[in-house]
Formats: sequence, structure tokens, C-alpha cells
Amino acid sequence: MQSKYSFIISIISFISIIIFFIFLEKDYLSGKDCTCSNVISQNTFFIFILLIIIFSISLFYYLHSLSLTKKNKIIFSNQNTIYSILSFEEKSFLSYIIEKNGRIEQLVLAKKYGKIKAHRLIKKLKEKNIVLVKKENNKNIIFLNKELELLM
Repeated sequence: MQSKYSFIISIISFISIIIFFIFLEKDYLSGKDCTCSNVISQNTFFIFILLIIIFSISLFYYLHSLSLTKKNKIIFSNQNTIYSILSFEEKSFLSYIIEKNGRIEQLVLAKKYGKIKAHRLIKKLKEKNIVLVKKENNKNIIFLNKELELLM
């Protein structure tokens, strides 16, 4: 929704720049203090610069928001693809890891799912390259794969 407003602002500022040039061409905004015909006033120059800045910023924001929207769609489709190849238990297991910010101890998972089930699910997800297991202080820490951290 904000990208829509930035697009409207960029269009309005672009039209204002065109109107500004038309008025400059017809000498409506030229400086009257000097006998030179090609001199414009300082206020006119500042308005012109301000319009260009508004146009540039709003256009940049609009284009940037389009790329972010595209990126979010790709992430959502990748998430759906990943979830489509997992079993129900693996989905709930992965969702629980994501809830814990992609880092959780195996002991916590064992308490929730049971030792054997947690071990088997970790092994399956590790084979599918979804999670990584690292030892820290005699504890197994389960990490979400770096490429999948965008799911969080």
C-alpha cells in the first residue's frame, strides 16, 4: 500500500517538474531584478531542486518496494515447496524450530517429542539439508540451515 502512495507522489512530482519547466520557458518564473533574460530567482531554483529530490526519493522507494515484494513472493513459494516435501511431523518439528528463532537444543526437542522421535526427525531433516547439528558444551544444538533462515 505504501508503494502505491510513493508511486502517486513520484507521478505528481514528475508532473510538477514538467509544469515548472513550461513556466520557466514562458518566463513566468524568471528573475525580474536583472535585465538578463536567462536568470532565474533563487527561490525558483530551490523549488526545482526540491521537486527533483521528491521525485527521486519516491521513485527509488517505489522501485525498492517492488523488489521487496518480489523477494517475499519467492520466499513464500520456496517455503511452500519445502513444506510440501515434508511429512506432517517434520513440518511441525520445523515450525517449532522456526518459533525458537532457528536455534534450539536437542534436549528441548527430546522433551517435547520424545528422545527417539526427536533423534529420527533431526536425522531426516539433516539428510534433507534443512537443519545443522553442532556440539556446544556437551549439548547438541539444532540450527536452521543458513539458506532457510529467511523463513523466520
